[in-house]
Amino acid sequence: MTATEDRLREALAAAAGTVREDTLRPLAVPERRGRRWPRLLAPLAAAAAVLLIVGVEVGIGRTPAPPPRSHSRIPAVVNARFGEIPTGVALDAASDTMYVTARNERRGLRGTVAMVNVATCNASGIRGCRHVAHVSTGGRPPTDVAVDEQTHTLYVASDVPTSAVAVYNTATCNAVTTRGCTRHPPLISAAPGVTGPATLAINPVTDTVYVIYANSNQLSVINGKTCNATDQAGCGRAAVALPIGGQQPHPAVAVDPATNTIYVGTWNGGLLVIDGRTCNGTDVGGCGKILATVPVAGSASTIAVDWATGTLYVTSPDPSLVTVISTSTCSARDVSGCAGHLTVARGGVDPLGPVSDQASHTLYLVDGGENTVSMINTAACNAARVTGCGLVPASFPGGLAQLLAVDSHSRTLYAVGSRTLSVISTKTCNAAGTGGCPAQSPPGTIAPGAGRNPVYWCDSALIAYESGEPAAPLVRGSVRAASGSAGGLAWSLWAKSGIPDPYGIEQGGVVLNGRWYGLCGMPLSAGPDANFELIDTGGRGVVYGFIQHPYRVTVTLSSAGQRLPLSSVLLHGTTFFIARLPRSACSYRAMTLRARESQGPAWSGHSSVTFGSCVAGALVGTNQGGGAWGPGAGN
Repeated sequence: MTATEDRLREALAAAAGTVREDTLRPLAVPERRGRRWPRLLAPLAAAAAVLLIVGVEVGIGRTPAPPPRSHSRIPAVVNARFGEIPTGVALDAASDTMYVTARNERRGLRGTVAMVNVATCNASGIRGCRHVAHVSTGGRPPTDVAVDEQTHTLYVASDVPTSAVAVYNTATCNAVTTRGCTRHPPLISAAPGVTGPATLAINPVTDTVYVIYANSNQLSVINGKTCNATDQAGCGRAAVALPIGGQQPHPAVAVDPATNTIYVGTWNGGLLVIDGRTCNGTDVGGCGKILATVPVAGSASTIAVDWATGTLYVTSPDPSLVTVISTSTCSARDVSGCAGHLTVARGGVDPLGPVSDQASHTLYLVDGGENTVSMINTAACNAARVTGCGLVPASFPGGLAQLLAVDSHSRTLYAVGSRTLSVISTKTCNAAGTGGCPAQSPPGTIAPGAGRNPVYWCDSALIAYESGEPAAPLVRGSVRAASGSAGGLAWSLWAKSGIPDPYGIEQGGVVLNGRWYGLCGMPLSAGPDANFELIDTGGRGVVYGFIQHPYRVTVTLSSAGQRLPLSSVLLHGTTFFIARLPRSACSYRAMTLRARESQGPAWSGHSSVTFGSCVAGALVGTNQGGGAWGPGAGN
């Protein structure tokens, strides 16, 4: 993976050691041939997409659903136009409506709220799926939506021309009747002067609406008792916006009513814990008081609560992992477990927008980097039981799905894209059984892995996600390019059979102690690039990587002004390096990698990386990075 992409993915890792120069034995690999330009904008697109994704589970108070009449049509895919960019989804049990907000960038930043009748569009039958009602939000493109079932109120957040939350009555604005869907709903100013994606969360205990904007370090609080479908006395005034510990939040907020706790995600890898008893619509005195900051893998972008197991699942756009936290020991009532040992689960490539189905013990996640939907077994991976957290979850093709919602009444999973709606039975498509899952992506969408050149392309998200798996499958289809010993620990570098170096080792990788760990760089046409991985092994860390340059280069690595030990070996067009570090990987906050052509000053460069949270046994992710490479760069 490349430091200049500003992302080093976290994955399960193992083993550490030192290496001596004389133990490095280069082996022959094929000559290099050209490959196409990679999708340089993919990391940015993934980061942008995650800001707009929210998952929900509803169905409380409804009678049990009848068993599906037939699974022959399930899973089903329906052509349903929601909008160019779906941004939020919420389900309302009382009106049997699924609300989907969307932005339409090519139509002057206009937005819509689409409404689907889930009583006639579910795992038992899809006759009503194509009848989608719409209401325009005018010049206020929405970024999220939430339903307060107690007051029958729909809240829709927007960010242009200024941040605001619109209020609709779900009794008169739903999939069956739209007479109450006024084009001029009551508005409440959420964060004056702030624009950017927003996320909503509702606390039914205090009837409070919480709003987080991406470009603000404030938590906005709306009193749902005086601003709802039937009482709008408090809708005309601005929400109370309070700074939260001086930290800039990621647009991620969730509520656990059982403990009256507010969880807010931040960009710097922490999850903030706030007491809902003193931070609500009638009492905001405790909104600025952070009870605890929980370290998570990457930045906390989406949050899901599983009520049955008392578990919080936190995803990130960077690592392919999900942080698992106990709501009983990390909440407003008890923070003793917030700084303790954290469990990290495999979550699919770029796991986004988690939703939980308690009946099937499944957490569904959109895999933004691979066009699939992953399914984590919450019965085997939760705050009390972690035996299933390290397993690669089952998945199915999701096409261009951007939003997920689960209706517990009809046992239906809805996967929402801009033009498609997939309707899937959670009874037959879950973490324990995939017989009823889609076998292929919806027509007209992207299949898993599509768009990558099978010979010269490597996907850094996928490579990181697969790292830590047993090495045997890799070895069977690869050739050994180099090998050595790192402090008594054997290592080997492998290139995918039939793929020229250095592209071969990008799709090959490093084997340590029987486990495979990947590398993913960029082509020479984009400029020589530095690629390295820092692994936390629970003891002394391990770092390895390679420089793409036709000739041998001298490589140095430093942290806090101290030069770190490093050994290297020259391959065809690639200098590979590996070392065991003096200290734990978690003790390194930043590193700078430098390389210079050994026979003269014609070419040089550097990459600097600032690291984020560190989880034992995983690759250490980055907060930010950058560098400069090229002829005469003078680095």
